[in-house]
Amino acid sequence: MSSYCVIGAGVLVVPTEDEILDEYTVIHGPAAERRIWSGRGKVQEMDLRRKHAEYLREMLPKFNRLRRGDGA
Repeated sequence: MSSYCVIGAGVLVVPTEDEILDEYTVIHGPAAERRIWSGRGKVQEMDLRRKHAEYLREMLPKFNRLRRGDGA
């Protein structure tokens, strides 16, 4: 995998032995369709990913409590 590659959620990719994804490759959809991203909006994408990570760091601990069954 090269820089700025994106594989969509739920996509199953079975690479060949020597396959290397080109930079900016996007794999999406149930048929694992591929396209090359132009790279436009790269700064905005990086900011969005950073904000998403901050949100997850804040919210996940609230929902990650140990649940005990009746036998515990």
